[in-house]
Amino acid sequence: MDSITELGPADAGCLAVCGSHGGASSARYAIAARPRFTVFNDAGVGLDRAGLVALDQLQQQGLAACTVSHMTARIGEAASTLATGVVSHCN
Repeated sequence: MDSITELGPADAGCLAVCGSHGGASSARYAIAARPRFTVFNDAGVGLDRAGLVALDQLQQQGLAACTVSHMTARIGEAASTLATGVVSHCN
């Protein structure tokens, strides 16, 4: 899914590959849906690791997650994340 906001309760336990950044707002959607594993875009990481905050928040909930580098996948495009994304960070 291009946006993590498309994830819902029916997706619990899935492998979620999205184009969304790994920031705090994205974490809320993933935590609510509880996928087994979520892949985000690091969006260049940002100030105070803002593009990675979801990794820590999901880890606290016992949920696995990673980001792909913004240099290897288009932000907002799940197909790009899956096709060319290279893992940059994980929890």
